Formats: sequence, structure tokens, C-alpha cells
Amino acid sequence: MRRRLRGIAEINNYINDYVSEWGLSSQLDTDFAYDPVEDIVYWSVVVSEKNSKEFKEFFESLGCVVKADVFIYSLFHEIGHSQTLEYVSEEDYNYSWDRKADPEITNYEYFRLPNEIVATQWAVDYINSNAEEIEEFWNGLQPLLMKFYNKNHIL
Repeated sequence: MRRRLRGIAEINNYINDYVSEWGLSSQLDTDFAYDPVEDIVYWSVVVSEKNSKEFKEFFESLGCVVKADVFIYSLFHEIGHSQTLEYVSEEDYNYSWDRKADPEITNYEYFRLPNEIVATQWAVDYINSNAEEIEEFWNGLQPLLMKFYNKNHIL
């Protein structure tokens, strides 16, 4: 019997309210992702520690001066995909997807694929330019995440 996670709806509603300003919706998934057909930003409450550490380091290496949780970096990276679709040529977009299909791709290469780096740079620029907004968003989201962990006995 599969147990239903408690507190997910509150988190999703909060994120949905926020991302709706870009015409997006959000949904829990096993990892962060963006669906360009449905305009859905997927988010996760459990991600690889190694991947998170490497992504955070890469994100900050692109000039992010706002120190934030990797959840924020990841979420805004996915929003960035929606905001940068027109900046990636069809050739670069197809190349990116072909490379992502390779199970041997490293994080180093993945983070630097044409459609990935443009989304990350958008996120870095947005976060740097909107630090107060990001802090306010996180201050509303973090208690919901902590409540979720507590309700589901994860902490």
C-alpha cells in the first residue's frame, strides 16, 4: 500500500501561485524539470546530494551573488527554461536533448549544454536582480517544506 505524502498540496499551491506570473504551473516529481508542452515546472523534495552540490557550485560560478538553497536555484533554473526557449536554436536544442540521452554524460557537460546554460544564466540574473523577492518567496516556502518533512517523519 502506497502512503500518501502529507503537506504536498500546500507546497504545490504556494509554488503554483508564484510561478503563475510566468504562465506556468508546478507539480511534484522525482526531480526538477520543465515541460515546455504543458508549461509545467516540476520540483522535488529529495534530490541527489552530489548533483545538488555540483549544481550549486556551477550556479554560483556563473555570478550568483545571492546565496540561497539549492531548491531555489533549481526551481528558478526550470523557470529559466520557460523564459529562454526562443534563445536556443533548434539545432542547439536538439543537440542538448541528444546529449542528455547519453547515460554516460557527466554533470560538467550536462550543466553546459546550450539549453541548460542559458536557463541557468537566466536564473542567476533573475535571482541577482530580485534578491528581496526571492528571500520573501523562500521565507514562505521553507516553513511549508519543514512542515512537510515533520508531517511525514522525514527529519
